[in-house]
Amino acid sequence: MPRYYFEIHDGDWSEPDEEGSDHLTDEHAGHEAIEALTHIARDNLPSRDVRDFTADVRDESGNVVFHGTLSFRGEWKR
Repeated sequence: MPRYYFEIHDGDWSEPDEEGSDHLTDEHAGHEAIEALTHIARDNLPSRDVRDFTADVRDESGNVVFHGTLSFRGEWKR
């Protein structure tokens, strides 16, 4: 089974994946990244009005096979 590496960013921090995890296909790894982005965004509610959470998934060769961005945009209406 191929090994994939996930790198998560939120604008303030980055979390490189040194260990990786096995997934059947690029698509399975991409779906795992989408799931991770939703959990990270929920657990790290934005402390400011604009915040982007991104995930890059690399294959064993180091090629990016998936890139995802989850964006938060808040606007006060006072």
